[in-house]
Amino acid sequence: MVNLDEQYLTKELIQLKEQADEMMKSEIMQKRVQDDSARMEEMEKSGWRSRLEQIEEQIRSVAPQFFPNIKEKVIEVTEAISEPDIKPEEATKKIKELENELASAHNIIKQQRKDKKDAGAEALAIRRNKPATKDEMVAVIDRNRKLNGKCNNEAIARELGWKDGGTIKKWIEGFKLSDYAYNPDRIATFNRKKK
Repeated sequence: MVNLDEQYLTKELIQLKEQADEMMKSEIMQKRVQDDSARMEEMEKSGWRSRLEQIEEQIRSVAPQFFPNIKEKVIEVTEAISEPDIKPEEATKKIKELENELASAHNIIKQQRKDKKDAGAEALAIRRNKPATKDEMVAVIDRNRKLNGKCNNEAIARELGWKDGGTIKKWIEGFKLSDYAYNPDRIATFNRKKK
């Protein structure tokens, strides 16, 4: 392969090019080029160009749609291309709006990720220090009774490392120990069932 005018040509193409160059330099082709040049000169002398221009003017006067004013079209297209659809100030404002919208979307995504992470942490936290069995929960309730015999949810929360007793109450309800925890009269009945 040979690089010729930034085109890659094979040996066969180079050979064809050389043959064409030789043919153009041959006597027959040189004679033909001279004959064509002489004919063109004769036509110029005979005024054929001016006759063609007259014919064109006649056609233009009868059917102007076949001869559009190319210069006007070029100017029209150039102006259309060069004139922006939007003013620079408006474009800057629009870009700023899009940037703000993108920033808002990004903040929403970050917040959703944080919420999802917090929800996962909260779900893990709910399981933290939760008694695994009903008997363990009974033992925790018994350790944290008020003087009136009812369960002290806040005391259990402090013991298990929680801030308030709301979660503890849910756990007690989950183990179906509400009656045992909050109705001191039922403690003896529960202990009898347990035995």
